[in-house]
Amino acid sequence: MISLMLAVSMLAMSPMAATGGLGPYRFGMTRAEVEAVAACRPYVAVAGTGGLECRNFTFEGRRMTISFIFAGASLSRIQLWYYEGSSEAEARQATDALLEYLSRRGPLRSNPVPPGKTPTTKSIFDRVNAARGGRNVPARVQISATAGEPGTTVHGSVTRLRVGYFVFLFFSVAGAP
Repeated sequence: MISLMLAVSMLAMSPMAATGGLGPYRFGMTRAEVEAVAACRPYVAVAGTGGLECRNFTFEGRRMTISFIFAGASLSRIQLWYYEGSSEAEARQATDALLEYLSRRGPLRSNPVPPGKTPTTKSIFDRVNAARGGRNVPARVQISATAGEPGTTVHGSVTRLRVGYFVFLFFSVAGAP
């Protein structure tokens, strides 16, 4: 246990730690380095992305799934699952929490909201529902904050698909597509 704590401490002090990420998860880490982080257990492989995920992560007091996407062997994106399900009411609650987190990172902007206006849960769901127009088609609204940790781009996404709602928070390597 002491060697694991020493390894995590050394990783936090390494130059790689300055490249951005989320908490102990730093961009550039390998799959093995991510799996060595004790902040979540168990990690499982995700065949569709070639990444990892853990369903027992706590972020801002909320238990959620955390996913890790790799570019080659290096961690390049972290995804937090604020909500996945069929309840619009619960998706709205998750969106409230997402917007609260993002708003602490600076003014918010969103693709359907005119510049100078702050996206709200209501405006996001109005846009999602208008884009669907009563049809069974996907609709997505993206939200970003204007400030963040150096090396990290942060944005949220509220999506409505046929199967339900998805509310995500993404941490990506700054400048990555």
